[in-house]
Amino acid sequence: MASIVTEQTAPAAPLVREQIVWDLADLYPSVEAWRVARENVAGRAEDLARFRGTLGESAEQLADALDSVRGAEKKLVRLFVYAFLKADEDRRVSEAQERRGEAATLMAEFEEAVAFIAPELLRIGAATIERFIAAEPRLEKHAFGLRDTLRRADHTLSDESEEVLAATGSMRQGPERIYAMLSSSDLPFPTVTLSTGEAVRLDQAAYGRHRASPVREDRKLVFDAFWGAWRNYEATLGQTLETHVKSNVFEAKVRNFDSALDRALFGANIPPAVYRTLIEATHRHLPSLHRYFRIRRQLLGVDELRYSDIYPPLVSSDRVYTLEEARGLALASASPLGADYVTLLGEGLASDWTHVYPQPGKAPGAYMYGSVYDVHPYLLLNFNGAYDDVTTFVHEWGHAVHTMLSTRANPYETAGY
Repeated sequence: MASIVTEQTAPAAPLVREQIVWDLADLYPSVEAWRVARENVAGRAEDLARFRGTLGESAEQLADALDSVRGAEKKLVRLFVYAFLKADEDRRVSEAQERRGEAATLMAEFEEAVAFIAPELLRIGAATIERFIAAEPRLEKHAFGLRDTLRRADHTLSDESEEVLAATGSMRQGPERIYAMLSSSDLPFPTVTLSTGEAVRLDQAAYGRHRASPVREDRKLVFDAFWGAWRNYEATLGQTLETHVKSNVFEAKVRNFDSALDRALFGANIPPAVYRTLIEATHRHLPSLHRYFRIRRQLLGVDELRYSDIYPPLVSSDRVYTLEEARGLALASASPLGADYVTLLGEGLASDWTHVYPQPGKAPGAYMYGSVYDVHPYLLLNFNGAYDDVTTFVHEWGHAVHTMLSTRANPYETAGY
């Protein structure tokens, strides 16, 4: 499996093929089992309120509280991830979207229930918390989170304000959910007939594939039809984006940040200067990008480089990669990282952790979801066999192996940092 398959030329990969999908049974064996787990989790958030006002009593009490909170959180994350992945298999299935909404509501209720923790820890103070950490071994796994809470002192609100803000979480996620449904389920994607006579329904995956056509007229047709469909919803998209921006501005103001940018970077402890340096470097190197575009225009032999001309490969090739070839290339490219890395990657590639090919209603793009600590990562792809699909395949599996290594080396409380 580690060898690279000999290169071959193949016809264009069809969009309709036997599906290779993930097996979510490692999370829950059935939707009914998920429902049972949901009922069990639903009452646990309220139970955590018994720790309110007790965190400073002793190191043991603080450890008890944090163990209970993280234990409940871990069960809730598992519940949410299953609902999220199941919904992304086909966003047209209303029952699956309802389950995702139920899981999001439970998550918001949990955040509201534990909102008292940060203000209470700040009242206890850094000196006492450090003394507790030194005295109670069970707090070692919570130490990073405790210190990170102390770092957030200037932007942490009162108990009541934190609860109110937590309660708005589900509403503030609305724009993202609306866009997700529109982009993969509700938008009426157009069908075009290419110069080959092939009729193609231009959903997200098909657009990504056919925008790179070597035939310029086909590229323009694909581009105009796809974005023409989106333009019919520009008012809806504009309102959705405006609401999303206002949500970010709202939290920034409430939490006493100078800007939404500062709030966005604060969680990961990234200085705003780092972001601004990246922007400055991008502007400084724009002449190199413009030179590349001039070279691309010359190689394509066009008098004017249009947006639809930036995707076709400059080297003519009808090379299409099979999934097995992508797996072999992933393993070969990982070999410099050592035997342990390759073993973990091989384990993942041989498992049913990935939803591979495009299908109607499926979430677009690609991602790796590794939040379920005691299971394994899951990956969503829209693999069409192009070279870019292979690089995306390897990229997402890199995230997956990183997650596997982090999980192996850390307890749940620190594996996600």
